Amino acid sequence: MLNDKIIRHVLDILIEEHGPTPGGRSQEALEELDRKPYPSLEGIRNVIKYVAEQNPKAANIKAEEIVDTSWLKKLDGEGFFEKVYGGK
Repeated sequence: MLNDKIIRHVLDILIEEHGPTPGGRSQEALEELDRKPYPSLEGIRNVIKYVAEQNPKAANIKAEEIVDTSWLKKLDGEGFFEKVYGGK
C-alpha cells in the first residue's frame, strides 16, 4: 500500500517544491490522480489529429486499434487499484 506522506514528498519534488507541504500543491495533485489510469480515447484521437497535420498518413490510424487496455483490465479485475489506494 502506498504511503500518502511518501507520495506527497515525491510530488513536491516533481513540482519543484522543496519538502512536503501539507495541504499544498502536492495534496491537490494527489487528489487529482486517476486511480485507474485508463487512457482516454478522445485524447489519443487528438494526438493522432495533431500528428496528421505533419504526416497525413497518421489520419488513417484509429485510436481503438492502437490502445491496449487488457493489462489494465486484468489489474482492475484483480482488485489491484483498490489494494494500492486502500479502496478510495
